[in-house]
Amino acid sequence: MSTFELSYFEIPGRAEATKLLFLHSGVPHEIKDVKWTEWEKVQMTAPFGQLPYIVETKEDGSKFILGESHAIERYIARKYGYLGKDLQEAAFLDSICDNGNAMTEKFFTRFDLEGEAKEKAAENFLQVVLPKYIKYQEEILSKNGNNGFYLRDEFTLAEFLNAQMIRIVNAYSGEELFSSSKSPALWKMVQNVQNHPGFASYIKNNDVKLKEYSKVFLK
Repeated sequence: MSTFELSYFEIPGRAEATKLLFLHSGVPHEIKDVKWTEWEKVQMTAPFGQLPYIVETKEDGSKFILGESHAIERYIARKYGYLGKDLQEAAFLDSICDNGNAMTEKFFTRFDLEGEAKEKAAENFLQVVLPKYIKYQEEILSKNGNNGFYLRDEFTLAEFLNAQMIRIVNAYSGEELFSSSKSPALWKMVQNVQNHPGFASYIKNNDVKLKEYSKVFLK
């Protein structure tokens, strides 16, 4: 069996779905938290000069190094059965993940801006991006019985990615943009993930980090 090393910053962000995939699948893995003081050195050897990246060590000792968060997520999800049963289900789940990633990217856009541009980006997210995301995701989840899963009652990459992105957006916005009243089907999905016994320790630690790093975004 392969073993993995995942390198990413200490802050909850682009490696969340991969961490949950490792935990749920039981794949042997090590998480390497990269401190800001180490980043300049790590960047010199990281694929594309960025994080996250994984190093897979196979049974024969050979290594496979992969960068880019979405490529990593899909590779692990395909390898261990978290992208549905066939190509059609995989494409369906890919579309849900892409939609979640697009929502999150637009949320973080404001933090790279200043003044009026920042205010407009925040307003666009709240009035356009967020309602649209909630509307379509709620519709998709309702078609599967509002059980908090996208396919049957199975965990897939889509649950792990969207649930953690929702938790991050809530924490870094300082508001309950997602809740049981505002987005019941999505919130049910979040509850499915964060209440899973296999994630208890990770979620507890993740909550501490979200609270700590939210202070950076709420300045």
